Amino acid sequence: MKPLLLSLMTAAMLAAQTAEPPRLEIVLSLNGRDGATIQPGEALIAAATFLSTEQTRERAATATLTLWTPDGTQIEHGMRERESTVSLTEGQELVLRVWTVSPEVTTNLAPGEYLAWLETEGQPPAQARIKVEASIPADDADHQALRHLILSHWLQLEAQFDQALAQAEELITLQPGNLAARIRKADVLIAAGRLEEALPVLDDAELQYHALNPEGAHPPRLIQLRQQKVLNALGRGDDTLDGVSSGKP
Repeated sequence: MKPLLLSLMTAAMLAAQTAEPPRLEIVLSLNGRDGATIQPGEALIAAATFLSTEQTRERAATATLTLWTPDGTQIEHGMRERESTVSLTEGQELVLRVWTVSPEVTTNLAPGEYLAWLETEGQPPAQARIKVEASIPADDADHQALRHLILSHWLQLEAQFDQALAQAEELITLQPGNLAARIRKADVLIAAGRLEEALPVLDDAELQYHALNPEGAHPPRLIQLRQQKVLNALGRGDDTLDGVSSGKP
């Protein structure tokens, strides 16, 4: 029995040593998606979303972003970085890290396809691409919508809240059914400290979500977290969201 027990213990130790660490789930996008298109002089925003657990939290903090030109040269981008975290369940977080490249930098980018490379300790890098084109047709509605969205993000980061709000409202006018446009408007209002104005916008966003999704779809957790954050900041944390969460006016 002793040799068998020793063999089992040895096998367990070897398995523990050779087991791969838990994978860190990452979604990387440039200006909202992989394969977006911008013109020189437009802001570039790289966003990485991590589903982080206690086992992967330290590795999420090691993530570094590099931008490469079409000929393989690293861009000296002088990115600014910010991070926000949302607790989902016990021991699990949704981490959003955002890097921004100013229009002053992108003005000097030559047309072509650029690569973002997000390296995280212990696993292969995540990648996303973006195209820089000298001119884009003015009637390209999807590009115009994305341009309003990204410009609103950029202006918010620059604390130009009125201009950021105007871009979000332009997006709502261009695409009334775009749920992200209403959430963008709410985020600007929250950042500007206009919390009472943000609440009805979030309520509209949740109602729109339920209208777009079939009965029984998952609740819009990130919208509800924003609502609760605003209510807490207003000292109304005990207020319930049931009237909105039901998807009915």
